[in-house]
Amino acid sequence: MHAQGRNLGVVGGLWVDPVRLQVLSVDLDDKKGVGSKQIANFPLARLEQIGDVVLVHDDKVLYEPALDGRFGYYMLPGLEVRTRSGEYLGKVRDFSFSPDNGALARIIYDDFGLAFLPSAFFDTFSLTIGDVVNVGVGGLVVSDQARYNEQRESSGVFAAIPSLLRTLTTGSTRTVAALTDGYRGGEAGSSVAGYLPQGYSFEQWEADAARCDAKAALAEKQRAAGMGGSLLVWADGSARGDIARWLHASTEEAAGRQGLLHVLHLLQGVRQQLLGQGLEVAGQVTFQLACYPGNGARYVRHRDRSASAPSRRVTAILYLNQPHWPASTWGGQLAVYQ
Repeated sequence: MHAQGRNLGVVGGLWVDPVRLQVLSVDLDDKKGVGSKQIANFPLARLEQIGDVVLVHDDKVLYEPALDGRFGYYMLPGLEVRTRSGEYLGKVRDFSFSPDNGALARIIYDDFGLAFLPSAFFDTFSLTIGDVVNVGVGGLVVSDQARYNEQRESSGVFAAIPSLLRTLTTGSTRTVAALTDGYRGGEAGSSVAGYLPQGYSFEQWEADAARCDAKAALAEKQRAAGMGGSLLVWADGSARGDIARWLHASTEEAAGRQGLLHVLHLLQGVRQQLLGQGLEVAGQVTFQLACYPGNGARYVRHRDRSASAPSRRVTAILYLNQPHWPASTWGGQLAVYQ
């Protein structure tokens, strides 16, 4: 991205208004790939040319107010695509739109919704935006006729992998092919074939990927957590004792970690569900990643609407523990108490 010949960075992501189905803003990162950092977010209207190089008029875009997930906007890649009747079609891997007004044109999806996986490996399909009924809870809802309107974009050599994973049954004794963890990073020459133990499902693979990403993010940057916010903080290991960090879907905390992005999209869907019920929950959304190391560390009942966050109305928690972990027993008492 250039301004008067100066390289400002690379496009990191596009934020979409789920109501108008338009691209509203652009994330600007310092570089491509894992370890990149967001340096700005600015309106799509500030772009002067889109091609091999994206042009803006000047570097004032670096100082634009952000229009991102804090205002209920979405990054579409990774979101599930389902029909009105609940049939699962896949996950968004890409989309096309008009550079003039941001209007979405087509969505492209496959079984994984991971753009770094070559499309030649898996079947990919597309639908026109006219088939999209809603962008909200859990992803995109399309018409029941969408299955008959989809256009095949590619035929992949490993297309059987997702369907094999989804046909696992508890009584099965066979092993099946699957994505190996090594391939998720996209390294050249890594293998796409592997073996999973009996009963290991595609959904469990997603959960394990999220848990692995969460551990890596915490290992990079963490602090002892307290309660009460920046204006009134206390730390009591016997009452809490976790390590934590704040996350944002468009910054380096989640960049390159599709497992974490999947979790953040799920949590963002809570707002859309509440809005659909007529509740006023507009405004900022924040994410905190926390790990409780044992030894009595726990999240005890406390006032989660502190002096530094008086407008907080909803707190949601998503556990990334192993299957069958008793959240109702060991998950603490996280809630908003006024």
